[in-house]
Amino acid sequence: DMELESKISELSRQVNQLTEMVILMKGSNLQYVTNQTHELCMLAVNDSPDNIKYVHEHNKTYDICLKAVSHDGMLLEYCPNTFTDIEMSTLYREALQNNGYALQFVPFEQRTPELCLETVYSAIRVNVNHLIKLMFRMPVTIEYIQVWRVAIYNTPKIFTILPKHGELYNALRSYAIQMDYKLIERLDDVTEEELIEYIKLYPR
Repeated sequence: DMELESKISELSRQVNQLTEMVILMKGSNLQYVTNQTHELCMLAVNDSPDNIKYVHEHNKTYDICLKAVSHDGMLLEYCPNTFTDIEMSTLYREALQNNGYALQFVPFEQRTPELCLETVYSAIRVNVNHLIKLMFRMPVTIEYIQVWRVAIYNTPKIFTILPKHGELYNALRSYAIQMDYKLIERLDDVTEEELIEYIKLYPR
């Protein structure tokens, strides 16, 4: 009857209010909420981006994911890849600008040279170790030559990460040596001319 419906409706409203208060007190309480709403999930992620871990898959909307990854790129791990191409591209960019290591959560076929180049610039702003670790995850085909060139320009020893005598290695070898002649100490294919030049530059 009407009275019962009214009581149920009022009770439901009170439960929603109480749930909201609990989330406002501590966002991670979302993990105990069965009937999550978009508003509750957003409240939790606003409290701490980490709370995206507790958002049910069907509630992981684009705006919630964007909010999370723009604060911590590594949270890309918890974002579905079911959004539009443009939205996914924005998510990847936001995550990678925040933390280059998030590249590991970008599907390999989506790691375009443009996206990787942005990631390298972002890593350079952090520090050398960050950049070196990142380059171990970077594709090593000739399409990525500009990505590797920028990284080598910043830190020449990165050249030694490349598979020896591959297309990219051969294409960048003289450039890398030009950036830092001491690199030839690490190479096993040094020419006589290079050795003579090295001795001139660094006499014992």
